[in-house]
Amino acid sequence: MVLERRRSQRVKSFFSVIIHRPYYEKNVEATYLSLEGVMINNAQKYYDISQIVYLELVLLGGNSVSCEAKVVWVYPKSKNASTYKLGLQFLNMDASNKEKLKAYFASI
Repeated sequence: MVLERRRSQRVKSFFSVIIHRPYYEKNVEATYLSLEGVMINNAQKYYDISQIVYLELVLLGGNSVSCEAKVVWVYPKSKNASTYKLGLQFLNMDASNKEKLKAYFASI
């Protein structure tokens, strides 16, 4: 039996992400999205667990959603890989960005 720990449904959805800080990365791709977080597929920098990042999700259809997020997992865990997968939990997302994200979910 597999225990599902997610509080909200996630969907497979490919879109661009811009990480504005602590490092600037613009050619980053997301592969899974929920109302509570996102999985980044190809970050070029290593991020520490619990590190806070500032994101801009560039959703299909032209809308973008911005917020802070906390790094909850990194794969691989070594600091010398060429790319990393990141699990990010959204933090402090304002109401207008939450509504844009909900509308995006309703459209897919």
